Amino acid sequence: MSPLSSFFSRLGRSRVFWLCVAVMIALAVRSGAVEFTVADQAAQDRWAMILFGEMHLELPVILAIFAALFLGGEYDGGAIRNKLIVGCARWTVYGAALVTVSALAIGLALLYAGVAAVLCWLAHGPMPDPSRLPVYLAAVLLVCVAWSALFTALGLNCTRPAVSLVICLAVVGITFLACTRFLPAEIIAHDNGPEAALSRFFYNLLPIGQGDQLRIIDTDNLRDPPEALMPYSALFIVLATGAGLPLFWRKDLK
Repeated sequence: MSPLSSFFSRLGRSRVFWLCVAVMIALAVRSGAVEFTVADQAAQDRWAMILFGEMHLELPVILAIFAALFLGGEYDGGAIRNKLIVGCARWTVYGAALVTVSALAIGLALLYAGVAAVLCWLAHGPMPDPSRLPVYLAAVLLVCVAWSALFTALGLNCTRPAVSLVICLAVVGITFLACTRFLPAEIIAHDNGPEAALSRFFYNLLPIGQGDQLRIIDTDNLRDPPEALMPYSALFIVLATGAGLPLFWRKDLK
């Protein structure tokens, strides 16, 4: 059995996986239920908020918990070591883990958006202008892969699930705090110097900053369009994988 097949086979039997699915559905229902108490104003923004607004804060936490416990469980059960013993290359194991975590992240994002969209449609009717929805959704899913690359790098390089969980959640908190330092309003207020350019770069590079800018299906002078954010997501994926894979390659699993 290939590493990818092995990961997906265990995924369906994982209680952590089903718990994450249940929590994501509950969060989508909660967000959608709020729409029935909100006056029908600025329907386009209401749709954007219901689809993406809360997800960029909630999904990273859920994904961090899943990656830490699921990949940690692979270590506890000896599955990763067994894959290497039978001759699987380390890069294939790492790639399979990244694909598995990314697939879950994308699946949870689509599940959240689907449930929320149904409730938002019942509350407000169809989205007034869905023309920009596909590109925004693509950008959101790429952000999900960026988070997955980060948590895969952390999860595969920490053999203890509890320690990995603490580290993953701490990284989420640190990136959130980092983005509060690089708020768009502050960037615009000092928009003519290298500090402002560096601030905007890091704000666009960090997945939490990308997610914050994708909360509204519109662009203004404080937000970059999704087309401009996608290369930053791709760069973050490359950086996270470029850091995590060499560490895993040299890791002693005996």
